Amino acid sequence: MDWISVKDGLPECHSQHRYDYGSGYILGYTKYGEFEITQLWKFKQEDGSYKSHWEGDDEHTGDYITHWMELKHPK
Repeated sequence: MDWISVKDGLPECHSQHRYDYGSGYILGYTKYGEFEITQLWKFKQEDGSYKSHWEGDDEHTGDYITHWMELKHPK
């Protein structure tokens, strides 16, 4: 599988925790040039919309992960 730029698309969030949804774990490439196992979270806002951020993105700027790819199960 190839790397996907966050500009081209984000992983689907399907796991529900109350009003929050998680993508499950993916392999991410950070703006610091490091690889990290992470996940995307979508949080329901008071107005009913959702805001996304990457796990580990302390600033909640949304630019922590620049590229991502799904993790494959071993055969």
